Amino acid sequence: MPATPVVHALLACRALDAQGDGGISLQNVIEVVPVAALPGDAGPLILVALVRNLPPGPGEGAFVLRPPAGEPDEPPLPAQRLPIRVDVPAGLGDRQLALHVRLPHVPVSRGGWHEFHFEWEGAPLAANRFAVGIRS
Repeated sequence: MPATPVVHALLACRALDAQGDGGISLQNVIEVVPVAALPGDAGPLILVALVRNLPPGPGEGAFVLRPPAGEPDEPPLPAQRLPIRVDVPAGLGDRQLALHVRLPHVPVSRGGWHEFHFEWEGAPLAANRFAVGIRS
């Protein structure tokens, strides 16, 4: 029976640099994103999942962004699903792989905690969040 995929870290950052030896360097890992005004743009952001035990061959993951809830009388804002297709080479699935999506613009209409999740083949594996607030 194949091992279950495991997410060791789920992060939001401003920059990701790929190294020639297969490593990566994350810059400006964030928890709080200041914006000039609301509505505004929280980008650029890069969402990164460090995942181990992916099955060899093609598969589909997704990052899902969920904006914070508004006031009780406000309708909920829709989640944004960001699918990624991955073809895991045989023999590399047991290694930790960095899957990511780059978002040059992240429109935000509300401040507060924005959740993001990582899914593999439709199954949620990890969740994290970042706060958006007006820069003072």
